[in-house]
Amino acid sequence: YTGQNDIIVGTPTAGRRNADLSNIVGLFVNTLALRNNPDSNKTFDEFLREVGNNVVRAFDNQDFPFEKLVEELDIERDLSRNPIFDTMFILQNMNVGSIKADKIEISRYEYRRGMAQFDISIVAEENSKGLNMEINYCTSLFNRKTVERLAGHYVNIFKHVVEDPGARLHEINMLDDGEWKQLIYDFNNTEADYPRDKLINELFEEQAESRPNSIAAIYEGKTLTYGELNSRANQLARVLRGKGIKADSIVGVMLNRSLEMMIGIMGVVKAGGAYLPISPEYPRDRVLYMLEDSGVSVLLMQNTIDNENPVKAIDNEKTVQIIDLSDESIYTGDDSNPERISTPASLAYVIYTSGSTGKPKGAMIEHRSLVNRLNWMQKKYPIGQGDTILQKTTYTFDVSVWELFWWSMTGARVCFLEQGGEKDPEAIANAIE
Repeated sequence: YTGQNDIIVGTPTAGRRNADLSNIVGLFVNTLALRNNPDSNKTFDEFLREVGNNVVRAFDNQDFPFEKLVEELDIERDLSRNPIFDTMFILQNMNVGSIKADKIEISRYEYRRGMAQFDISIVAEENSKGLNMEINYCTSLFNRKTVERLAGHYVNIFKHVVEDPGARLHEINMLDDGEWKQLIYDFNNTEADYPRDKLINELFEEQAESRPNSIAAIYEGKTLTYGELNSRANQLARVLRGKGIKADSIVGVMLNRSLEMMIGIMGVVKAGGAYLPISPEYPRDRVLYMLEDSGVSVLLMQNTIDNENPVKAIDNEKTVQIIDLSDESIYTGDDSNPERISTPASLAYVIYTSGSTGKPKGAMIEHRSLVNRLNWMQKKYPIGQGDTILQKTTYTFDVSVWELFWWSMTGARVCFLEQGGEKDPEAIANAIE
């Protein structure tokens, strides 16, 4: 249940190891903390022997008060839980019947406390037929169905290890046939219809055709309609194709959050390429590595980016062509939708990992994967013409992708948060208002 290989379970001991206490009335019960390591590669019989040895060692120290143990461990106390362990196992192996003395008869009385002392307590009582087991549980943590399911799994584990005590712990099956079917087949039945033949830009183009005058993008009081965004992205796409961009070509995009960023990204996918987001704040070495590793031949930028940018030297060597999206001459050509050259299996974007475990690696995502993801989101959390997506995530992170495209296939609009505003809760709140 926990997946942990270091667990502690509590168990009570009668505390009457000394024979002199056998005829004394009183409570001598102490609590033992049994620590075990159920490594998944251990066999059950191997683990069972370990537990048995640990129990014997624990009982050798049963006179050491549990309260003293907690005190010496100096555990920070939390009133919402018990110290050291939250699960108790109780074995009742003293089968005491009724006791008669003169005119007095003493018999056992089942006492219900009415509240759980631990998250879960399992009480096992020996009888002539085997064991009766009872589970007490905290109702604020578990409901009855959950505990009944746990009890069923417990029994299934017993059945498995009786038949195969040499099974490794990770091989023990605690599920019944119905649960196995539910996990493997029912939950895994994720097949769903979505427009498999569409590119992400084609879904946007459908909206641009049906509502060209509707607002598509907003940034700092400036707006672009669906028609305007489509027109400028089409013109940029033709410029990119003129520079050799074709299906699966990777185009670098080094832009701050802006309307031009949306034009650039949409223009790249319309040209047939895949956009590679690069933060203008990245160190020079990281930028150069990404450009070289991805094989980028064209990089989209703005004149608002510092002239001392990390790719200036590369541009001088003519290995990467830089397009300034602030150059209005880009937007003077044919503004009709370019002929489709990509397929749903073509790349839509490439995002590099942080490189925390080594060199950054580029994750390549296809149009069909992106369309499938956004189609699921639209079904799960439908948006429409009256809705606005706040684009707040840095576009070098994959989470940004749904913010950049989801609105475009539904007739909604996107509002770009001010540059750096993703780190400012007040800026986010103001943008939402």
